[in-house]
Amino acid sequence: KNLIALKKLIILDCLNAISLPSHLECLTSLQELRLIGCNKMENIIADIAPLVNLRRVIIRYCTNMTCLPTGISDLPRLEELVIGEFSSELDMFPFPTIDTNGNEIIGRSKFKSL
Repeated sequence: KNLIALKKLIILDCLNAISLPSHLECLTSLQELRLIGCNKMENIIADIAPLVNLRRVIIRYCTNMTCLPTGISDLPRLEELVIGEFSSELDMFPFPTIDTNGNEIIGRSKFKSL
């Protein structure tokens, strides 16, 4: 609750984290979320939709991640989305329902659904 004004959260090489704390959805001022090299991370949070101010989401090299959070396809201010190098079990991605120019999905050829 004390971090409600946090605008940027960058987590690099947090090798033993399996998920992020559930109260992450309280960070309603968050504009940028980066998760890079979190090899054991299986998921972020159940629903990312409350983070309505997110403009940039970068999730790379999280090779154990098997699902993406609900609501990632509906973030109203999302300008940049870069994701890739997930678990081979992740075979679906909820494509944004809003215009998100400049987004990049690494390894999208293996997805059954975009």
